[in-house]
Amino acid sequence: MFDSISASGLNRRLPVSTAFSVGLHGLIVASIFVFATVRARQAVEKEVQVSFIGPGNKPGPPPPPPPPPKRRSTPRRPRLEQPKRIVEIPKPVEVPKDLPQDPPPVEDEADDGEEGGQEGGVAGGVVGGVVGGVVGGTVGGQGGGGTAPPPAERPKAKNVPAFVVQRSAIRQPQPRLSEVFKQANRGKQGIAGMYKVCVDLDGKVYDVVPVKPVPGADESIIDGIKDYWLFQPQKVPVCFLYNMPITIH
Repeated sequence: MFDSISASGLNRRLPVSTAFSVGLHGLIVASIFVFATVRARQAVEKEVQVSFIGPGNKPGPPPPPPPPPKRRSTPRRPRLEQPKRIVEIPKPVEVPKDLPQDPPPVEDEADDGEEGGQEGGVAGGVVGGVVGGVVGGTVGGQGGGGTAPPPAERPKAKNVPAFVVQRSAIRQPQPRLSEVFKQANRGKQGIAGMYKVCVDLDGKVYDVVPVKPVPGADESIIDGIKDYWLFQPQKVPVCFLYNMPITIH
């Protein structure tokens, strides 16, 4: 029985596809084996070359480092010579040994004992008087009975609009009215006055003339304008009309 089975198996042939597959796989396995053998030999050769370097085959010294870059030399600015200061040494001043002494004061025998007297003065005169003055003369008068020179004449005033002068006003408060005027006119409306105000060269008011007076208040208004109003200095004296409304609360 076994002889018949083995004989029939030997006589049966393998299919073509199976034979081709077996050959292809054998080729792939053989190529992998060859590739692994070559890689192993290369690794062994590298290890041998590295491990068998003798003392005569020392590697050369490393190349020298590159030279540092040259610094650019900046030209130095020339120094400006400062002018030499000339110091003057003060010369010693020789003080003479024998200095002239002031003569002693001469006492006036005719002096009655009053201090501050002046030679040629009159007994009982005022301290600071002028020699040659008249006894009992006017204070401020000149010696010899002369009179003081008259004051300089003021230039003629120029009439200008009120806004021209008020632009240069420094101080311009409202005048203070009397209590009598306030009590008499309390609650009244439309009280107003007009005044001609004249300003001198120094900016002070030297004249106030009522053009439209306010009865009972003119004196206070005129005194308040003259005493407290001040303007900048003027080239020529100027006069202007000023409307003054009065409100009593």
